[in-house]
Amino acid sequence: MLHIILGILKVIAIILGILVGLVLLLLLSLLLVPLRYQGKLQKDGNGVAGRGKITWLAHGLSVLILYEHGEFRIKLRILGIPAERVKGLVTRLGKIRFRRKKTQPDTKKQLKTASSEGMELPYNTLEEPNQEEKESLQGGRSVQEALEEKDIPAKEGKKNKFTALLAKLKGILYKLLHLPGKILAAVRNIYSTTGEIYGRMKVFLELIKSEEFLGARTLLWEQLRTLLRRLGPTKIKGTLSYGFDDPALTGQVLAGLSLFYPKYGDRLRIYPYFDRKILETDLYLRGRIYGVHLLAAAWKLYRDSNIKYMIKRCKHKEE
Repeated sequence: MLHIILGILKVIAIILGILVGLVLLLLLSLLLVPLRYQGKLQKDGNGVAGRGKITWLAHGLSVLILYEHGEFRIKLRILGIPAERVKGLVTRLGKIRFRRKKTQPDTKKQLKTASSEGMELPYNTLEEPNQEEKESLQGGRSVQEALEEKDIPAKEGKKNKFTALLAKLKGILYKLLHLPGKILAAVRNIYSTTGEIYGRMKVFLELIKSEEFLGARTLLWEQLRTLLRRLGPTKIKGTLSYGFDDPALTGQVLAGLSLFYPKYGDRLRIYPYFDRKILETDLYLRGRIYGVHLLAAAWKLYRDSNIKYMIKRCKHKEE
């Protein structure tokens, strides 16, 4: 008996070990296996066309994004199989299972339906005539009764109009009497709302001038620059021709693009036009994203005391 229990526990331990191993493998894959992306953008006189692709786990999961003629199209593949085909396979398996579960009709239900169909109807199933039919069978009414019935609606209509007129006058007087009170209540509400807005603005200005906010902003900018440097495209090549109506703006954009020249200058050609407005490009880029970089940035932000202080202040405002 004891060896049977030990055997069952051994099987359970093996299953749990396999599940834990799979979970750890998935977590390590998310952190260490890069999410690769690549894209191509073209713009000329004929319009804009773009193509982007995101792959993960050696193309085990891939997403293709197309933009042509003003329309977006997204294609998803799992292990190289289109998602539409996988969905169709799942629906077919579901239909096969449903057909297997579908059994023959119950014999008891068949007997009940057969017995109910064979039952004879009782003899007293004729419906009795209703009240309108009885009145129609008893005969017509007299001329005097018909004339009296015609006069009744006219009298009731005049009475209803007079009552409605009195109700309208009463409502108008009620609104006029309560109008000063409503105006005073509206003024009080505006005053209280203005005071609340002023108080919140004062607290907000004090918050953005505090040392905690400045420290949190500095850390956020540092982490953002680090992420852009690590997650940015590793390769860019192509051409970019641009120009604006204002030549000064064209020069400012060129100065901003020159910051990326040390990294992409030998593969990216930029042609600024100061005499006309133009935007044409033929770019190709690719890069990769590691989950461990995102986790490291999130951990640094979470451990920072200034970020914690700002979160507490925001929660205190909501309460």
